[in-house]
Parts: sequence; C-alpha cells; structure tokens
Amino acid sequence: MINLLFIIASLAIFIIFYKYPALIGKRLKLLDKNATPLIGGIFLFFGLSINYLYIYFYESSLLENFINFNFISLIFIIALLDDRFNLTPNIRLIACTLIIIFFVYQDNLYIETLKSEFFGFLYFPENFLIKFLFPTFCIFVLIQAYNFTDGINGLANLIGLSWFLYIIIKSPIFFSTYFILGYFLIFFLILNFKN
Repeated sequence: MINLLFIIASLAIFIIFYKYPALIGKRLKLLDKNATPLIGGIFLFFGLSINYLYIYFYESSLLENFINFNFISLIFIIALLDDRFNLTPNIRLIACTLIIIFFVYQDNLYIETLKSEFFGFLYFPENFLIKFLFPTFCIFVLIQAYNFTDGINGLANLIGLSWFLYIIIKSPIFFSTYFILGYFLIFFLILNFKN
C-alpha cells in the first residue's frame, strides 16, 4: 500500500511539472534568458526526497542515507541559489569545496589503501594528501565535470541514467532501494526534451 502511495506521489509531481513548467519557473523566478524554466533540479530533488522517505520506511541504515541526503541537499541549495541569483564562479567553487571537505570528513570517505594492477597493494595510513585530499579532489572534479554536461538537453540526464543502470547491473539490490529515483530520472528525461 505504501509503495502505491509513493508511486502516486511521483506521478502527481511529474504531471504538475509537465503541465505547468513555465508557471513554476515564473513563480520561483527561475527562468533563463530564453524564458526556459530552470526547474529540473527541483524536480529531481523532489524525486530524491520521496526516495529517501521510502528508505526511511523500508531500510534500517537511515543514518548513512541521512548523511548522504544532507550532502546532496547542500549541493542542491548551492545550484538553486546559482540559478536564482547567478552566483559568481568563485563563490560556487568555495561553497562546494567546503561542503565536500566537511562530508568527506564526516562520512569517513578516506582512502587508506589502493590496489593497482601495476603497483600492487599500497597502504597510506598516515599520508594526509592521499587519505583526505584525494577523495575530496575526486568528488569535486566529478561534480564540476558533470555540471559541464548540463548545457545540452538530455545529456546530463542520459549520463546519470547510464550510471544508474551500471550500478543496478553491478548491484541489483540498488534498484529495490532507489527505484523511485530511477522513475524520476526517466520522467526528467521527458521533461528535459520538452525544455
């Protein structure tokens, strides 16, 4: 029954965003120079929020997911503020870097070992540059590179869907946890091609 409620909520949000994108963009003052609504991130954030509500009801590892949700929420807020107020690149980069540093530290996303086909097994227990700064740098570069793909309709979404499918193939249990987000990615592709 609860699954059905989540699916109905997802469809309702999709229909609202499909029918009234210009109105939503105008009300939130999120229109670009060509009057195209910049509301795709909000739509995906709704999908992620509904998915995390689903995880709350069905998963026991809430704390780990909550930390990830907070990280994504803060990155989303920076992107939303940028769309709304056209932040300078320096402010975006500094804010994004601080958030990544905090969550790499908070979530213990350290790299202490590397296994390479050429170099074998490498252990870095005390090397600060590799243990802490390297994962921070990697996450930062991934976010910035993904941000560059956002200019062409559907490109960022197709890349996101391909990552999603790859993760599902590698770990099928992922789909049962994040199936609502998968629906929203497909719905978003429809909205994205509609501008």
